[in-house]
Amino acid sequence: MTVSISEDFARQADPFRRELLAHCYRMLGSVHDAEDLVQETLLRAWRASSRFDSERASLRTWLYRIATNACLTFVAALQLLPPRQRAILILREVLELPAAEVADMLATTPAAVNSALQRARARLAGVAEDQIDEPAEPDLRATVDAYVTAFENADITALTQLLTADAILEMPPLALWYAGRENYGRFIAVRTWGVRGTDWRMIPAAANGQPAVAAYVATGSGDYQLNTLQVFTVTRAGISRNVAFNDPGVFAKFGLAPRLDSSALPRT
Repeated sequence: MTVSISEDFARQADPFRRELLAHCYRMLGSVHDAEDLVQETLLRAWRASSRFDSERASLRTWLYRIATNACLTFVAALQLLPPRQRAILILREVLELPAAEVADMLATTPAAVNSALQRARARLAGVAEDQIDEPAEPDLRATVDAYVTAFENADITALTQLLTADAILEMPPLALWYAGRENYGRFIAVRTWGVRGTDWRMIPAAANGQPAVAAYVATGSGDYQLNTLQVFTVTRAGISRNVAFNDPGVFAKFGLAPRLDSSALPRT
């Protein structure tokens, strides 16, 4: 069953507007940005509503998924822009400076500023649209299960094969952001397994309709300590994004145990 692209869609989506605003605010910390992202979420949902299948997810879950992706890709997607486009986008869209003033700052013309701004907007829009079309739930979960198996076995070859070529790994609130299959894999091999060891256990979870895992690392004392909550975006090509939250506040919201006994965590 699908939701038609009509006033009927707006009527069904509108009751979720306030809670989506609260969700986006908690993620972004800005009411203004949250309001913009809610509008963007509803617009994306409207554009993709012909692909919504109520047998796979509720409308509420689907809207939360789109809103979450929108929030997660805003800052990360900026890294995909050339430095000049990134600067112009921030100066014009975030600081709301006039094109003439930005042109003076960058020793260029207003026309060049506006042209670069349009290219930056188009690039970000392309990144955003890539997040909507996802595989069916069984395929999605199977991909994540394979990722968990590869991670727990410290099999970097199998793990990176599950990633898209432009896969992104980020770890809020830390200033860590890696783009591309090779950079992602290098971080896991060197700065994760290389620093913390290869004895990990992962517990399935979910975050606003997206597959997730709680990752625990061995302490050397017979138990495992919570390290990250990892939220995945999975496409037909593989895992395109992993947002690994290393934040006690996030752990508390999900009710994750800070430590688990090894007997409760059989290896997959």
